[in-house]
Amino acid sequence: MLEKHPEVLRFYLDEINAAQAIDEINNNCRTVESFLHRFFRWFDAFIVIKFLNYANRYGNSYTNVRDAVRALLQLAGRDTTNAISDLELLDLMRNADKGKLFINLPQQ
Repeated sequence: MLEKHPEVLRFYLDEINAAQAIDEINNNCRTVESFLHRFFRWFDAFIVIKFLNYANRYGNSYTNVRDAVRALLQLAGRDTTNAISDLELLDLMRNADKGKLFINLPQQ
């Protein structure tokens, strides 16, 4: 199930015994709602922060913000071969934060 996910994520989930925790949560819940409630009490922001630190230590190194935004654009099907200024990338991310993703991005 996790084979397609990054190795660092698989190792982290194994290290925190995520499969066992999820099985225990699942075995003690009758409804999806109660499962989700218990799951998110377990899988909280602290676990996410610990993963980010783990990934930084054992996974890939930091990615340049410009490269990360361009990768996001590629995932969204946008052509990133033409140069987009840093200011345009910043404007794009601000619009994405406001729920208006790609509105001010120049068409290529």
